Amino acid sequence: MHQKTQNLEPDNTAKISVIALLSGNQLHALETIEDYLFGLFWAALLKENPLPGIEQMGASIRKYGPDHFGGPEENGGWGYALPLLATQQFQTALTFLAQAGGAIGLLQATHLGLVLSTAGVPLQDLGRPSSPSHELVTALLVKYASFLEREPSMGVGKALDYLLKIPSKEQSQKEIAALICRSSYFIDQLAGTMKEDGSRHEGELDMYMNRQDVASVLTKAAETCRRHGQGDRAQTELAAKLFMLAGNYRSLLSLLNDLITPTDKDDDDKRYWWTQSEQFYTHYLAQRTMALISLERENSTQLITTNRTLMELRHVFSMLRQEKHQAALDIIKRMRLLPLTQEEISEKESLYKDLDTIVKSQIPALLAGAVYALYGLHRRIKSEAHVIDDSVTFHLKDLQNKARFLYVFSGLTGMPNATKEEIQRLRNSML
Repeated sequence: MHQKTQNLEPDNTAKISVIALLSGNQLHALETIEDYLFGLFWAALLKENPLPGIEQMGASIRKYGPDHFGGPEENGGWGYALPLLATQQFQTALTFLAQAGGAIGLLQATHLGLVLSTAGVPLQDLGRPSSPSHELVTALLVKYASFLEREPSMGVGKALDYLLKIPSKEQSQKEIAALICRSSYFIDQLAGTMKEDGSRHEGELDMYMNRQDVASVLTKAAETCRRHGQGDRAQTELAAKLFMLAGNYRSLLSLLNDLITPTDKDDDDKRYWWTQSEQFYTHYLAQRTMALISLERENSTQLITTNRTLMELRHVFSMLRQEKHQAALDIIKRMRLLPLTQEEISEKESLYKDLDTIVKSQIPALLAGAVYALYGLHRRIKSEAHVIDDSVTFHLKDLQNKARFLYVFSGLTGMPNATKEEIQRLRNSML
């Protein structure tokens, strides 16, 4: 029948094709993509193992490429995507649709990917190496959420809906954290606001997550902002706010301690963060609040001590800039970090070893500043004294000895050569 129809009705391709399929003969020409696919599937399914035939079909479709099936402008990418889906080339189909189909194609690829993934269909290309299904779904959700975020009628709330659907909880939280970091104007909406006692009013995130997960996301967002905000006060402020909202006071204090150092520098940024640090201490640490209780529970109260020490050091250098040498020395004596007598050298050397790293990093500048204060007093006494009597001589000698103790201490604690050289230069000027 197949041979007879080919001879008598050569233009009746549909009849020839049906008889060819029934007799297991090879197909020659079909008028539509749908008929072409049907014929190839029929041939593949006649065999005991149809997979090699289907794999070959997929490879053939990929080889022809999207232009062979009509461009995206003609059918939104579906002319190529449908044959790919039919031959189980899921990864190529969804990726192409998301890239070539514009906003609609991205919407369709994302939702189709979610449906297939939820149904347990592996989103891979049959017969070729592909990335795991969850990676493709995640990439589609992130891309679509990014699109929604930029749409005025949608915004971060709708973007959040899709980021919450990412299969991996860890990856979902990471992407939500990045969204929060980009959306500073919507922080109160997403994360809530602070109460007077340091606890948090709930935000939109709390509708989908427990408080522990919200805190985790906000901490990740804060760390992202901090990492990307080097030299950017707005991003750093956002990081501090997010640490606060997360109830992560340990990280907040660490951030503030970093921002107020080095304490011997004085500029607009330093003055701003000194003020912020003082306000945080006054409102949340000087009295018993949730912040203080949290730090106690985490055995992190040493960070408060470090913060107070750094603020005191800031006052020392402020006095030195104003040439108030005695006031600077009074603060240094009160802080008990440096030896001002022979007997204190060993004690302060031992204390130095246990100092917080960030405080330890300020000691070289503090040593040089202390000797500078001694030199300033020495110079003033000599200039104001009408007669160098025993009392004046004793006072000058006492200042020289204090400078010597500090020089010995700088050697015992391994201070930088530049610090020791500066101390020695000031000592020589005191002779």
